[in-house]
Amino acid sequence: MINTFDLSKAEQLHKQGQAPAHHLFGAIELKRDYNYNVLIPAHEKYSLLNRIGDLFDIQFLDQQLRAISIFREYDLIYAPFAAANTKLLILGKLLGIINKPLVILVHHPLFGTPHNRLKRWIARKLILKYDKVIFLSEQIRSEIINSYQIDVAHSADHFFSSNLGTDLNFYNKFISSSERTSPHSLISSGNSGRDFDILIAASKKLKVPIKIYCKPGSYPTSSSIPDHVEILSGEFPYDHICRDLVNASIVLIPLSAESEGMVGLTSLLEALALGKPVIMTKNNYINVDFEKENIGLTVNEGDIDGWVQAISSLLEDQLRLKEMGENSLRLAREKFNSNLFAQDLAGAIEDTYRHATTKGQ
Repeated sequence: MINTFDLSKAEQLHKQGQAPAHHLFGAIELKRDYNYNVLIPAHEKYSLLNRIGDLFDIQFLDQQLRAISIFREYDLIYAPFAAANTKLLILGKLLGIINKPLVILVHHPLFGTPHNRLKRWIARKLILKYDKVIFLSEQIRSEIINSYQIDVAHSADHFFSSNLGTDLNFYNKFISSSERTSPHSLISSGNSGRDFDILIAASKKLKVPIKIYCKPGSYPTSSSIPDHVEILSGEFPYDHICRDLVNASIVLIPLSAESEGMVGLTSLLEALALGKPVIMTKNNYINVDFEKENIGLTVNEGDIDGWVQAISSLLEDQLRLKEMGENSLRLAREKFNSNLFAQDLAGAIEDTYRHATTKGQ
């Protein structure tokens, strides 16, 4: 199992009870429930190789070369971040010099959206070489099939859909110990593709306290921040953030115009697992119908007044907030939990391995 961030660190935090199992994208459940031997190599060993790889747009070259060097030690490669750290491996499969089965998890459009005809032709060839592509978004799956003209037979054999789920046991302890410290409060957290400035703008028309957890790279650019808005920037213990999330009235997920793919999914899943109502910028790549499931509201991109109206309307209706929170937790249990995802993942891996061994006989 290879990844774009340090899985060993995530696994250690999970063992210490400081992080949920889903931060390892099924690895914990594969070992615990399906008797898999999951090998997680050191995230980075030879940094010089990565710098060389970056020159050729092959990120995480060090990791991929080490994966190749120990081919005999495992049956299959699983990469939760798709093409981000498998470009060398999939190129080797295209050239016929690598035959190790490769399963990827897709959050964003594969290989971006190349407009150059040659690049699109190459991208299509590479996509067809992945043994199993697990899509977390039906929209992305449809776009890739249509854009690259993938035939029905290939997509049926090699394309698979699933929902990334949360480790509900991890979040239960926060739900049971929640204690609202104020009548109403709002919270937002995250980094990738966030537009916290729109929350600052909306907050000027609202008087409810808002807390924002962000990284320096996503810090609001607004020069005027109201006193009732608290911004916390940097690294914070995950359980600290979870306690604030569960004690808030509503979780806010504002996305920027530059956001791509399933940005905001992790924050949404956290909110569902904690049983919180959500207001989020519309993202058609995420397989959740907010209105149908009655878990919250969506706002059009860049719509300040839309945020003000959405927040105000929910805060004025306690019964509706309660129903939305209950529906969020129900949706997490029925559709977005890590055990269901692991079941899908194990099925996809077993199917891939079975095809590979049959083909090799």
